[in-house]
Amino acid sequence: MKNKYFWGGNPRNDLLFSDKNCKEMLGINNQYDKIILFMPTFRKSKIINRIDSTSDFPIISSKNISEINSFLKENKVLLVIKPHPYQNDIEFLNLEFTNIIKFTNEDLAMKNVLLYELLGQVDALVTDYSSVYFDFLLTQKPID
Repeated sequence: MKNKYFWGGNPRNDLLFSDKNCKEMLGINNQYDKIILFMPTFRKSKIINRIDSTSDFPIISSKNISEINSFLKENKVLLVIKPHPYQNDIEFLNLEFTNIIKFTNEDLAMKNVLLYELLGQVDALVTDYSSVYFDFLLTQKPID
């Protein structure tokens, strides 16, 4: 009976250890010493009639994004922002910065990159109460 089963792991979490070069596929070059992925959950939904917070977006705002970008540039760090698919569009995230980029689900799909493949290749994760926190623990990389 034992030979009839195959232990395949958790398909989503298995992608954390993919050999696919997601950084190259996304056009992320090697000028950065570290890459941090920022994945907050939604606050205000564009799809469902739901508001979970009075703030549009956590931590980063139109008032401090330039200062954050300068800090990241000085330290050769790239911040990849992956908004939740339900999140309302945040206008200031559509601006161009040297060390901050945004990828939506659609952007990743166009580049043939699965979110958890990318997640496994970043150096650290910043999130809030998103469940991705527990999956990222498997990588044993920094998380905040």
